[in-house]
Amino acid sequence: MKAPSCFRPAFLLILAVLCSCGGRVKGNGSSAPSPVPFPVPEIPVMLQQQGGAAVAGYLCEHFWDGFLDTARVFPVSDTLLLGVSRDGLAKAVAEYAYVVDAISSDPGAFRLQIPRICSSLTALMDAASVSPYFFTWLADELSYFFYNPNSPYRNEDVYGPLALWLSESPLVDDVIKGRYRFESGLCGLNQCGSTAADFGFSDRHGRMYSMHEIDAEYVIMFFTNPGCDACRQIIDRLTSFRTLSGLTLEDLARLGKVAVLNIYIDSDMEAWMDYSVSYPAYWHNGYDPYGVLRDNSLYAIRAIPSMYLLDSEKRVLFKDAVPEKIMAYLQARL
Repeated sequence: MKAPSCFRPAFLLILAVLCSCGGRVKGNGSSAPSPVPFPVPEIPVMLQQQGGAAVAGYLCEHFWDGFLDTARVFPVSDTLLLGVSRDGLAKAVAEYAYVVDAISSDPGAFRLQIPRICSSLTALMDAASVSPYFFTWLADELSYFFYNPNSPYRNEDVYGPLALWLSESPLVDDVIKGRYRFESGLCGLNQCGSTAADFGFSDRHGRMYSMHEIDAEYVIMFFTNPGCDACRQIIDRLTSFRTLSGLTLEDLARLGKVAVLNIYIDSDMEAWMDYSVSYPAYWHNGYDPYGVLRDNSLYAIRAIPSMYLLDSEKRVLFKDAVPEKIMAYLQARL
């Protein structure tokens, strides 16, 4: 993962850093001014006492306030953006992505935060527009954290509006604008809160089914390839899943609580047929016989494996999410 070397993945460690005070620093008058620390928000004590969710919500709303404060005094340099070095800003972007990911664990509450998050990111890009270098670098950083399939914090509901904004910016090359416009369109498919597009799939015996026909409180939609190591690891984690009361995923499937739809979208049917017998029999294991899932018209499956979580009405709760997020959500509700 392309995170800064000083990035700390543990939320409590991030919180400890974010609770420290950032001050206003004036330039020292030298030809090479020293960078100032990133001005982290001070978290009210009352919020700290309310727990991690309250702190994450506050940070998500106020993370960039100090950095973008026009009254702040900072040294000016070609190598600094609003007084902060690239390394300092990279660390801040990584920590902000972590905070956004933390609040996204509650899909309903997160949807209410998305407009504010997107507004903060476009304000950040506006501030970076004073430097073509920093503008391009920051756009790439945000693209990595919120869109790269290898980022654990990828979130298309956040990246889609940002990509659309970048596609309309006069500071972006026309060719790159086209890429951002295309990516924004892909992010618009099956957004969280919307009803997932239906599609037909076939099992290994040629019997056809519809995704919307699957009857369960939750549907884990899992796009896999035969022989994929990362897929195998997720399969092992799913089959070892237990609720707090000790129910397995197979128990939950039998009770109509959770169904797993395991879909192959590529065309090597011989390889899939040979491998498909190794999948759990209580899963819905199938392939896309018409290739509709490979052309980006219904789903933008940018990497394998990819996981979605749907509710009983086939509304998208999580889109292309890491398995830990999906399993934690189910663990808290089943």
